[in-house]
Amino acid sequence: MTADGAPRPATRRANWQGFRSLSRAMFLGFVRDRAALFFTILFPVLFLLLFGSIYKSSSTPKVTVVEIGKVSVLDQARAASNGQLNKVLDITRRASLATALNDVRQGNVDAAVQQQGGRLIVHYSVANPTTAGVVTSVFSGIVQEANQAASPRPPAFQLSTQQVEDKSLKPIQYLTPGLLGWAIASSGAFAAAITLVGWRKNKLLRRLRLAPVSTTSIVTARIAVSVAVAVVETFVFIAIATTPYFGLKLTAYWWMAIRS
Repeated sequence: MTADGAPRPATRRANWQGFRSLSRAMFLGFVRDRAALFFTILFPVLFLLLFGSIYKSSSTPKVTVVEIGKVSVLDQARAASNGQLNKVLDITRRASLATALNDVRQGNVDAAVQQQGGRLIVHYSVANPTTAGVVTSVFSGIVQEANQAASPRPPAFQLSTQQVEDKSLKPIQYLTPGLLGWAIASSGAFAAAITLVGWRKNKLLRRLRLAPVSTTSIVTARIAVSVAVAVVETFVFIAIATTPYFGLKLTAYWWMAIRS
């Protein structure tokens, strides 16, 4: 130490060399440790491939229905069904379209229906494909019954379905960041622990305490290796998810994931 308390140049040089040597040793140890490689990189990637494949072709969803304004076709069908339709649909009324659509997005109701002339519009959320299929088939039957009742005239009513979410959103777009965050967290938490446990078993930690290397250099080297592994994981995940098979679409600010 100098008179003003600053570390001497030789000490700085030793700490820097120690940091470099430790970083290299930790990285090589990580690469050579098959268990660490499997659980920090390969295992999360397997989850990405699994869930990405399962939810690759997700279809649409819906069962509690909000009637926006007056929907005469639905009212007539309820009256003609002698209460049978009420066993399938739980129908409430709302005056505001925006409120009804927000309820559908939030999952408070399964669908919202409105009528514009002879057009019956069903708004749904892509949350439950089974429910969506039930609602779509029920309203399709209602429209067919109304058209048959009006025969032999041309069909007076048409069914239109609209999903309330952004149609460009695919499951891979939220599976990728979620699994990537989990992979990086697991790598940061467990890889460092695995390394230190291995060094303790090999008595390497005891040797390091006798070497001219500060504790700060050891910790910083471990952090640097974890950050490097996280960057590699990020690019591996992005490379896999952006393939045509999964179809991940990156925004212009995707690179900020590296900073965070």
